[in-house]
Amino acid sequence: MVYPALIFLWPLHDAFHDAFHDLTFTSTSLVPTSTTPSSSAYSSSTQLILNASPRPPHLVLSATNGQTSSFGVGGGHVGLRGQQLMSTTIQTHMDPFSQLAAIVPSFRRLVYSSPSAMGRYLLQLYESNAKELRILFEDVPPECLDILDQKLKHLAIRRHVRFTYEEEISSLIVRLMPSLGHEVVCSQFFIELICRITSLPGHSSQSICGLNSTRFTVPGIRSKEADAALGPSSRTRNSFPSIVLEVGYAEGLSARRIDAKWWLLNSGGQTKLVLIFNLKRDPFALRIERWEMTPYTGRQTRQGRTSVPASTQIFDISQDGHVVPSSTPLTLPYLSIFDAPHVAGQDIVFTPIHNDEFAPKFFNPAYNNNLMV
Repeated sequence: MVYPALIFLWPLHDAFHDAFHDLTFTSTSLVPTSTTPSSSAYSSSTQLILNASPRPPHLVLSATNGQTSSFGVGGGHVGLRGQQLMSTTIQTHMDPFSQLAAIVPSFRRLVYSSPSAMGRYLLQLYESNAKELRILFEDVPPECLDILDQKLKHLAIRRHVRFTYEEEISSLIVRLMPSLGHEVVCSQFFIELICRITSLPGHSSQSICGLNSTRFTVPGIRSKEADAALGPSSRTRNSFPSIVLEVGYAEGLSARRIDAKWWLLNSGGQTKLVLIFNLKRDPFALRIERWEMTPYTGRQTRQGRTSVPASTQIFDISQDGHVVPSSTPLTLPYLSIFDAPHVAGQDIVFTPIHNDEFAPKFFNPAYNNNLMV
């Protein structure tokens, strides 16, 4: 049963609206541990308030009579604690990791036991030709990440796996991407982008560093791996990339938007752009979204934020090569790639998208068949 009382009374904060655009709470992910309020206990005057704070997934319900209950995500389910409510206000306090965790279905929430057990489980999913999946493992010690990395390499599936780790709660979200289409689209655009950057006047292959799926870390707090990434070679070894690529299929678009927010919010301003490539299988279509930090124009809060992550360009490309919008170029500003101006610095411009060198492969029927794998 879908809880019907989630009605929004005022616009959500710009930074988090898209992450919840198609997220619905249902009885399969809302399992009571005590007394569950009936739908009639909810008033139609509820509001969802979003706030970014680094804590585990948590949903607080405040009643007009002063009583509160809370939903805590963990242990393989979402539990409800507290008394039955009358008129309620729903508040969520969810950082990007918690938003990703909230999307993972209950049957994909597991307690970590060993690298071997986790490796066998992921290998089984991969060999079953599963589509893109996210699995949440709890109780994962930070020192086990490198061991897991080697185990998955030994099983020859490491390139199909991406980690997002939250050290405070010892939780790891594993993204499994078994399909060929993901790799082809990611590598094709990445190669084209590198070629364009290195061909700029005064630049060469020594100007840029391709970082692929390197794990980037906020020391002692969290870490994440991208599908592909790059940054100027002038940065130190532990720096975040300047541009990140996240690629996947249409059913995971909400999660990739949260991924984009993770990079922009956790990189200390070093990640300037995130490009999302979203594939649709049948009929084949491609959506490209450019994400970056934008000026915050919403209600002022205690955090006093001045900028928020947002999508600033969106392109929809159909199988016949039709692009919407057709006259706007995909633009990557020079200073979103490099940290300092250059006398010959130029923006990287893909215009029009469907006439560029990499795009025709997306519209070749034989190539599209590979993307359906």
